Amino acid sequence: MNRIVVSIAAGVTTVLVVFAGGYGYHRDELYFLAAGRHLAWAYADQGPFTPLVARAMSEIAPDSLTVLRIPSALAAGATVYAYGDWGPPPNGSAPVVAVGLPLADLARLRGCRVVARIDDGLGTDNDEQGTHVDVCRGPVRPWSQEWPALRHLG
Repeated sequence: MNRIVVSIAAGVTTVLVVFAGGYGYHRDELYFLAAGRHLAWAYADQGPFTPLVARAMSEIAPDSLTVLRIPSALAAGATVYAYGDWGPPPNGSAPVVAVGLPLADLARLRGCRVVARIDDGLGTDNDEQGTHVDVCRGPVRPWSQEWPALRHLG
């Protein structure tokens, strides 16, 4: 277990919890609390999990923004831990799907071919429109050597 990653994840969680009560409700939070008061198996826009969590937090401490926001703070810390603690893929693992990787970084992968381009079908002018999707056989060098340069591209 990487102590630095654990420390950063714990720090993120702590900061989010400490400052959770420092600003008012977000409209989504109000919606989740309302849905939690009328629990159902599904809603038009989501499943039952988030309203159930909101209901549980409001049962623990009604009207507490800090308690309501603890699950999302824990999820943020877990995300930092999960992303930060992943090491390189095992050497020899393949294939690699690269979406919108610049040519300089794509050169670190071998046997790449464009298999698709992102198209929303509406002709929307945004950064993603026309982005190439490549499938590559793997890195040019072992992952342990390429990982430091490629790990932050996601």
